[in-house]
Amino acid sequence: MRRSGRDPDTLLLDLNPWFRNLRLGRVEEIEWEWAPGRTIKGGVYYPPDYAPGRKYPLLIQTHAWDPERFWIDGPWRTGYAAQPLAARHVMVLQVQDAPLGYGVKEEGETAIAIYESAIHELARRGLVSADRVGLLGFSHTCFLVKYALTHSRYKFAAAAVAEGEDGGYIQFMTNGNAFVDPEVLYGGPPFGRALRTWVDVSPGFNIDRADTPLRIVVLNPRFLLGDWEWFEALKLLGKSVRDGDVAER
Repeated sequence: MRRSGRDPDTLLLDLNPWFRNLRLGRVEEIEWEWAPGRTIKGGVYYPPDYAPGRKYPLLIQTHAWDPERFWIDGPWRTGYAAQPLAARHVMVLQVQDAPLGYGVKEEGETAIAIYESAIHELARRGLVSADRVGLLGFSHTCFLVKYALTHSRYKFAAAAVAEGEDGGYIQFMTNGNAFVDPEVLYGGPPFGRALRTWVDVSPGFNIDRADTPLRIVVLNPRFLLGDWEWFEALKLLGKSVRDGDVAER
């Protein structure tokens, strides 16, 4: 807080004195085209010691970018860690919310188009290495991350999901997929005629396509069952998965 008047540089009160010991990377809002005539925005977190010409690994944090907010981790601390990752020489992109909204039939393919076009744009700018890209999902976008891991042709280097839905069989049977509507995505529950759509679309029925090391974070033991489908399936398939992150809220 600085005094106004003739001497505007007189410091009256420093509300965050510890900030003097922090080295935060700059954040730049960018806009790119994810489909012909369709654009989306996001915030790029640069490493504090960013070196022009160096191509950094990229982590995509998957929703809720807001240029009016000051965030160190991102919109939520649950799964996001933008500035801490930037401090470890990782470029971080915080993506705007899905332009078509959540719970629509096309949201999985839209998410893939957004992630892949973002990688292409940042690689075109010479900022990131396109073969070292990770995805981080929280809440509803856990579904989008798992959908991308099983349906995108892009080979992601790593991924993590924290406390979210995945549009899978176990979560449907235990809580009805509160935010991933099976009527919209699959045409009904995983029985009868809708079963074929589940097999083709649901990330859980396509885990064999996922070759990306995955970290699964569960904040409360009562939600552990909902993520067990992916954990056990990846283990059975001999794929890389980490499960040691269970903690009370």
